[in-house]
Amino acid sequence: MYQRAKLGMCFIKCVVICRFLIQPTSGIIYTQPWASLDAEVRSKYNFYVKAEDAEGKYSLAEVFVTVLDLNDHPPAFNDNFLEKTMAIDDDAEVPNNVIEYAIMKAEPDNNIFDIDADTGEIKLKSYIKSIAIIQNITKKRDCSWSLVVQARDRGQPSFSTTAVVKIDITEAVSCNISAVVVYLYLQ
Repeated sequence: MYQRAKLGMCFIKCVVICRFLIQPTSGIIYTQPWASLDAEVRSKYNFYVKAEDAEGKYSLAEVFVTVLDLNDHPPAFNDNFLEKTMAIDDDAEVPNNVIEYAIMKAEPDNNIFDIDADTGEIKLKSYIKSIAIIQNITKKRDCSWSLVVQARDRGQPSFSTTAVVKIDITEAVSCNISAVVVYLYLQ
């Protein structure tokens, strides 16, 4: 009949070990009770474990730990954008850091703007080619709007934030070519 040798486990490389502990008889590796692992700070650890019996025979194993990202950061708008609504999400991994954009509200309430859901770029609807068309649709001479733009991440649970974007539209006429110019600024 075979006898099972008593093994003792210990860490060999102690660079990251302060965050982990090993149960000497079972070899189960735990995080220290006080240790905080955050994928945004560091997502991968590796170290060696040595298993040794009473006779001094041992074996080494390299252990790789991957810290999974939790969706723990909401998107945040960048304060200095012009023509594009930009938000960032400090989560480390997809889908937690992938942002979708939407116009939640426009004042005055009308339907003349589109937003690219992936990039946040705000544009006039494709059929709007002049100030006259805008004024005909809106029945107002002042061409300024307030849009509430939402940035939502794709994590579970999903987080979102909103920003008010002020838009002033002027018409530039040069050499008989008319262009609608949109100025954006964050409120």
